[in-house]
Parts: sequence; structure tokens; C-alpha cells
Amino acid sequence: LPANFLRHFYRGTMSAANKEVPADPLDRGEHYYLDDCIQLAGRVLQSVEETSLLPKHHKILERARVVDKLVQELKAHPEEDETWEKLGETETAEASKEDSTQKHKTSIHFKMDEETGSKLTFRIDSPVESSLVVPLMCVLNETELYPTWMPNWSTPTMGLKSIEKLQQVGRCSQIVLLEAELPWPLSPREVALRAISSNDIDENGIIAIKVDTLETGDEDGLIPPPKGYSNVRALLDGGFIFQKFKQSSIAKKLSDEEYKALDDDLILVSMEMFVDPKFSMIPVALINFVIRIAIGKLWGMLLRVARDVREGKRVKLAAAIENKRETLYDWVEGRVRCLINQKISEGQ
Repeated sequence: LPANFLRHFYRGTMSAANKEVPADPLDRGEHYYLDDCIQLAGRVLQSVEETSLLPKHHKILERARVVDKLVQELKAHPEEDETWEKLGETETAEASKEDSTQKHKTSIHFKMDEETGSKLTFRIDSPVESSLVVPLMCVLNETELYPTWMPNWSTPTMGLKSIEKLQQVGRCSQIVLLEAELPWPLSPREVALRAISSNDIDENGIIAIKVDTLETGDEDGLIPPPKGYSNVRALLDGGFIFQKFKQSSIAKKLSDEEYKALDDDLILVSMEMFVDPKFSMIPVALINFVIRIAIGKLWGMLLRVARDVREGKRVKLAAAIENKRETLYDWVEGRVRCLINQKISEGQ
């Protein structure tokens, strides 16, 4: 899972967001980029003549295109892509005792690369109560506390071995190095992750987080080589989007009765991740374990811990919210309210 992406949401609330929006489109694009409105920054810079763009503007445009692609993929209903195989559904949102229609399901889809038999893409779509969004983001954001909640398995031996924060830039960005333990004779896997967030609520009712893998030497030499001679650097590529559930393609596939029964404050969290563990060969039993047990277990644990945080049961995570409430989490909560109240036309 991506680390500390939540801090991206905050950039600009005490800097770029408090400054007057520049009239010049180049400056305006940079302003929106620093305020983590990356897609909006891209739309502004697309109106500028190519000859006027500097390398930094091309970088913004490329990142905006990558985020746009992620959003389009995750806004589409998974059943529209026949390559997805549905793994199943699990209940995720608390059910009203009076109304069984308030039960909502997390759906998990996957596809395996047939040529290699080891490259996996999975997608999770999970409706959650709006009151769960801040705790959920806190759990993902507080990377130092990952070892307190991430599941580990003894049969087969698999789980988080270590996590290290490599860089914190202001309040907003973080690069982390994760190391995962795998069953013998497979060597440990590492992955260096960076997240790019985009607040596109005002335009399209979406918050997006793009997750990328960094390689050795990236970020001006910040990313070190693998720790041990046997460690292998894996690759992850994907991200998340948050949108109002009623405006999602999944909700619009429901029957009229089911749709009318939906709560207005439900948020759909959608995640897609491509994983290349860099295996020349992987045991079928391990593949089945990851697909059929580990993915669902990890997501279920994430939601369970978020509920514990909301109810004050996870002291360290709850304390993290309180310690950063004025500078971070109050702002996030405000953004969630904007997401709930956002009105998007049927045509859009």
C-alpha cells in the first residue's frame, strides 16, 4: 500500500492555496500543481503554446496524464473489461439493524499475466461511510505505525519485514522503502514508493492518488540499492480514487430500489495495483494464497483498523489524528464534506 499519500492533500492550505491565483497560465499551472490539484494544473498548461513550456511544465503535464489515466480506469465499472476475473465480495460497511439494504460489499477483481504467470493486477472497490475516510487515510498515512497493524502469516511465511522513511519534503510528500518477507526459498522483496495526489473535487468530484515505484538512484541518488545481496527490488504501479458512491459506475448498475436506498454520505474507495514481484517462477500455491487470501485479508484489516481508530481503540493512530488535526486532518475532513456535497450532472 502507498505510504503517506495523505500529506499530499495538505499542500497549499497554508501556502499556495492562500495566495492569489496567478493570471499567467504558466504560473497558474504551477500554482495548482503545488496545491496538489495536478489534473487542474494539467488542464491549464494544455492551453499554453508548446514553445512556451519549460521542462518543469512538461513534467507536470506528464504527471497529470498519468493521474487522468488512473482515474478513467477506476471510474469505469470493472465488468466493462472482460479481462478482469471477479474474485468475490465481502461486507465492508456496517449494516443498519432496521434496513438490510444498507449492507455494502467490497468487490475484488484480478488478472494474471499469462505469459509470465507472476505479474498480477488487482482491483478493489469498497464503499465506506464518510466518517471512516479520515481514519482510513490516517492508517495509510502514518507509515511508522504499519508494523502495528499489517498482517503477517506463518504458513506460508509472508509479511512486512521493515519499513523506512527515506524522505519527508515539508508536510506533503514522503518516499518510503518497504521490505517484505517471503517463504523459503524466495528471497525478500523491496519496493520504494512515491505517491502523487490530485484534488479534483471541484471539477469532477474525485480525489486521486497515483502510486509509482522508484528505482535505485532515483530522486538524485536518494533510492539506495537493495539492502542484502539476495534482496530483489519489486515493482508496483497503480493508485486510489475516492468518489461519492452514488455517482460511481458501480452504484449506477444497481436496481432502482437499491440505488434509492443508498446513503448520501457513502464514499467509494477504488484501488488498482499492478505488481511485478520479479520472479522467474512462482509456486502456484503461493499465487493462489496471495490472490484468494492475502489481498482480501489485508484490505479487510485496513478497514477494521480504521474503524478502531474512529472508535478510539487504536491509541497511537488516534493520537496521530489529534496531534495533526489543526494542520492536516481537519482540512481532510473538510475535503470529504465537499466530496459528499458535490453535485455532478448526469451527463458528466
